[in-house]
Amino acid sequence: MLSAAYEPDDSYLAVRYALAEALSGGITSVTNWAHNIRSPNNADAELRAMFESGTGGRFLYGYPQNMAASKSNDFADIERVRKQYFDGARARRSGCAIRGPERTTAAVWGRKMEFIRATAKPAILILLYHNIIKHLR
Repeated sequence: MLSAAYEPDDSYLAVRYALAEALSGGITSVTNWAHNIRSPNNADAELRAMFESGTGGRFLYGYPQNMAASKSNDFADIERVRKQYFDGARARRSGCAIRGPERTTAAVWGRKMEFIRATAKPAILILLYHNIIKHLR
C-alpha cells in the first residue's frame, strides 16, 4: 500500500498541490480529511501546507490507512494539534476523521465516540454502505 510509505514531506506536497489546484479553480475554503496521518509530523506538515496556502477551511485529523481495526486515532496528538494550531476563535476549524464501526472493533468505536463527546469535537464519518448492509443482514 503506497500510503504506508508517506513521509511528512509527501503529505506536505500532496496537500500543497491539492490546495493550489483548488485555488486555481476559485475554491478558497476546503475540508482536509487528513486520512493518512501516520505520525504527529505528518499532521504538522499538512497543517503547514494549509496555512501557507492562504486557504480557509477545516482540518480533520485522521488515521493511517493501514491501521489495524483494534487501533484508534491518536487522541493525544489530536488535542496537541487543537491547542497548538487552533486558538479559541478557530477551534471549530479542527476536528476528527474517524473510521466507521464496520472498519473497527466495538471497543475502539466506543473510545472514539467518547473522545468526540468529551471534547465536543466536530467529526466526520464515512460508512462503507455495502459493509453496513452486510452486517445488518
